[in-house]
Amino acid sequence: VIPANDDATKSIAVILDAVCGAISEGLEERKLEKEKEAQENEAHEGDAPAKKDAKPRIKKAVKASVDAEEAAVAEVVAATEQKAE
Repeated sequence: VIPANDDATKSIAVILDAVCGAISEGLEERKLEKEKEAQENEAHEGDAPAKKDAKPRIKKAVKASVDAEEAAVAEVVAATEQKAE
């Protein structure tokens, strides 16, 4: 038994009505979004297939700078190992 006044049950009913309304509204919106997405997917099925295996291209300058950084790190590691011995 939960002690409460007479207005507590009415307050709970109002809150539950608001929550239930929000839930049903959200479910309806979700249903409409799924239907819209399904229609868009059906419309795009006839289009040319997109390349899924497309490899990202790295510019030569970026690759060269990465190689230079790796070489610098290797030099530091080698120098540290020589000092440790």
